[in-house]
Amino acid sequence: MRLLGSITREDRQEILSMMKPVFVEQLTIALMGSLVSMMVKSSGLAAVAAVNLLNSLIYLAQTTFVGIGSGSTVMVAQSRAQGDPVHTGHIGTQAIMIGVISSLLMAVPCLVFRRPVLRLLLGGAEEAVYYYANIYLWFNLVSLPFIAVYQVSTAVLRGAGAARISLYATLVNNGSYAVLGLGAIWLFDAGLTGVSVALLLSRAITGVYALLLLKRGTPHMLMQRVLTLHMDKTVLRPMMYIIVPICLQNMLFQGGKLITQRFSVAFGTAGIAANGICNTFEPLIEVPGATCQQSVTPVVAFRYGLGQKDEARRKAKIFVLIDVLSSTVTALIMAVLLGPLARFYSTEAAVQNEIIRIMTMSCVIIPVLHGVSWVLPAAMNGAGDVRFSSFITILSMFLMRISVGYLLTVVLRIGVIGIWIAMFSDWAFRSVCFTIRFKGTKWLNQKQA
Repeated sequence: MRLLGSITREDRQEILSMMKPVFVEQLTIALMGSLVSMMVKSSGLAAVAAVNLLNSLIYLAQTTFVGIGSGSTVMVAQSRAQGDPVHTGHIGTQAIMIGVISSLLMAVPCLVFRRPVLRLLLGGAEEAVYYYANIYLWFNLVSLPFIAVYQVSTAVLRGAGAARISLYATLVNNGSYAVLGLGAIWLFDAGLTGVSVALLLSRAITGVYALLLLKRGTPHMLMQRVLTLHMDKTVLRPMMYIIVPICLQNMLFQGGKLITQRFSVAFGTAGIAANGICNTFEPLIEVPGATCQQSVTPVVAFRYGLGQKDEARRKAKIFVLIDVLSSTVTALIMAVLLGPLARFYSTEAAVQNEIIRIMTMSCVIIPVLHGVSWVLPAAMNGAGDVRFSSFITILSMFLMRISVGYLLTVVLRIGVIGIWIAMFSDWAFRSVCFTIRFKGTKWLNQKQA
């Protein structure tokens, strides 16, 4: 309560100017996840299972772009604090180049070896699941360069203090996908293939639009060119110091999620579907928390760049408090709507019951653990303390999520809810480690990027 009373008008202005557009961005992303499941549902349970299994692979690729974006957000925000718009824009250009190159390095091999990749992911799934997965995977892989441009661009804009402008790209991405996807379903009855085509087209549109936004620039960032093949070692060296640990952390984390998602295959198509539908509900509860997680990094990085270390710590605490309070509200809303939502997304009683079990647990735990397990490390990343958070995230993934998930689902066979119990065990372990780190001063004594 003392922290609430200490929040000034300046705090509210700084935090809300960053959070408002990011909140809308995160809300549209979460709603799109639900909309995609709803659109794919028209192709049957096998299509739903295929999409939800493959989404973990797509997220694995996207985590690389998130890592590049996180590194560029920190560097751009710290450069903005020094008042050099041209250098700030140059950092953004280098980040876009890294994103595009990374996307091609991932997309091309996966396209060539698509069949083995599917066998690795789907294991003993039904033949219909393989059929739909092959379609969905192809379109996603082709769209990876556009995703890279979009995600890195929005991260650069947030670092430049232009979160509202980054929101425009998100609205174009999700809006075009919704219009094209629903048109493919309702007008042409194109099923999963139509949804996949809509996904590729919307990402291409968004990638081009994001580059146009960067070209326009902001008061704190001027780009002489948005695309380049020239590698500037003076920018790339400190940027990679931040990007590499975050990318490694994100890729291993998402890889661990891929492993645990495979545990759901043993429980049949119904188990895969229930787990996948819950994965679309969970982000809705986490919209406020994801907003805080995305917003805290540029705010802390900017204060750290100004040398205001105590203020950086105080801002981080405010974001954690906002996460707890707002996530409690969204969890209560989800708890009230849970029954009708489960019946809407599935007509099978077994799937509905599993959804209700998993999401009831989630509504209790997310408000308690999300702030300290996710917002705190994002805040410390803003100060350049990326290696510790990466180490803890990787350790917790293997020690808690994979090991506990294997025990509960493969050995004890308690059902797909075991995957979620393991996930929250991971969150609890992270919370303890990051709270201890945050209370110290080492994270505030990192070399500026």
